[in-house]
Amino acid sequence: MAELKAAPVEMGFLLSRVSLQLKELQRDGRVVEDAIARSLLGDELSIKENLANLQGIDAIVQTLGELEKYIGNLSNQACREHLVDINFSIREIKLRDLARSLVGPVTEAIVDGDGGISGEVDLF
Repeated sequence: MAELKAAPVEMGFLLSRVSLQLKELQRDGRVVEDAIARSLLGDELSIKENLANLQGIDAIVQTLGELEKYIGNLSNQACREHLVDINFSIREIKLRDLARSLVGPVTEAIVDGDGGISGEVDLF
């Protein structure tokens, strides 16, 4: 692949691009999730559909790995003196373990605006 060159960008723009990539991964994951559900419920998929879903899973895993490297490298360049208030962003996360891992070690539950514990989700 040809080397890409990019000018320095604002942090907000950078994060919006990463967010878009994650949104696309979520969409792709839902397609695969739906196919697996159809298969489990007895809706037989063709070999071609199964192969396409496996390729979709592979693309998701590879993209996540590349985003991990991208964000990891960016974090090494981040200004340590610039502090960011993450409280609103964390309150928006509905998965408790993810919220806790993004905050770091916490001793108290993360409570949302309605008094509920953030991250308690009914899966089905």
